[in-house]
Amino acid sequence: MIALPRSSARTAGIGDAEGADIRRRLANLVRQGRVAEVDYARARIRVRIGDPSDPRGHLLTNWIPWSAQASGSRREWNPPAVGEPVTLLAPSGELAGAIALPGTFSEAHPAPGDAGTLHRVVYADGTTVEYDHGSGEMTIRGGVKKIVLEVGTEVSIKAPTVRIEGDVVVTGGDVTADGVSLKQHRHRDVQPGAGMSGPPVASS
Repeated sequence: MIALPRSSARTAGIGDAEGADIRRRLANLVRQGRVAEVDYARARIRVRIGDPSDPRGHLLTNWIPWSAQASGSRREWNPPAVGEPVTLLAPSGELAGAIALPGTFSEAHPAPGDAGTLHRVVYADGTTVEYDHGSGEMTIRGGVKKIVLEVGTEVSIKAPTVRIEGDVVVTGGDVTADGVSLKQHRHRDVQPGAGMSGPPVASS
């Protein structure tokens, strides 16, 4: 009996070439790597798998998308950073069609919290935005230099007490407290000279 080598070129069975391709595809279904490059305009990244110091022990993917938390009518932009660990999901084991899943903590960037009731986001400049639904407290602190809020109609703040520490500047408008205009209010019991006037009168 003569044994013939099985390959895609000679038989319809699974030979050395087919077996190697299947093993490669299976190995590539799920891979771990780090972001090597980011193209913000195209929303694509390249991922390095393996040790970059070993020319035969690592590879660099093509430009591939990363998974966002929302990408429909509600969209979210939170691009991964160079060096960030990602998990690659490659349908059929082809890395050219892979999708990167960011969000794996590492020694360089450990988890920024340790409580089940806490939602915290920490930015590179030290800014921290967090809400703890256990204590009911929301906090923004750190490196924030300016907050811009633009709305079309109205901003409403309802609380028993509102505390502001620092200067308050109002441009192009007025300040009204219980019907009394800061810019247009009048006083009762006005007296000449050094006399004190009465309390302000609500605007009519």
